[in-house]
Amino acid sequence: MPLVTQPYRFLLDDIDAAGVVFGPRLIAIAHRAAEEALAEVGLDFAAVLKEGRIALPIVKIDAEFRAPIHHGDQVNLGICCTRIGGGSFTMTVTVISATGQLMARISQIQAAIDLATGNGMTLPLSLRNHLVELTLEGTVPPPPSSAPTAPPSQEIAAWGRV
Repeated sequence: MPLVTQPYRFLLDDIDAAGVVFGPRLIAIAHRAAEEALAEVGLDFAAVLKEGRIALPIVKIDAEFRAPIHHGDQVNLGICCTRIGGGSFTMTVTVISATGQLMARISQIQAAIDLATGNGMTLPLSLRNHLVELTLEGTVPPPPSSAPTAPPSQEIAAWGRV
């Protein structure tokens, strides 16, 4: 159940020598789609980066390929935020064929990192509010009552200093 959909047509630079989508390219396409979906709900990544206070690196990617994707295939990319944690969030992009077949699903966890310390941090409320707009209703936990500075998950703890 995506909240945002974007059409996409696979071109020659998306395809590998075997004639199907190149896996790392599909992950890049999914990341771009997620960033564009966040822009649609008002999150200006350029402004966030210019402030220089927070980084949002991808700390985990899960890709599931269900059907071959070929040159010229026209699909819809369905994008939603499937999890908002204290210091990280998960964006999920589904690739749906013109006939409605699930062709791939890519999920990426992004962690909030305080650039001054290199440590994990709580998601800023403004970022959280944008993420909520892309989350299925009823799936978002309330924001943390206090702002812990310790990394909220093993993925972030493993990241270390930026």
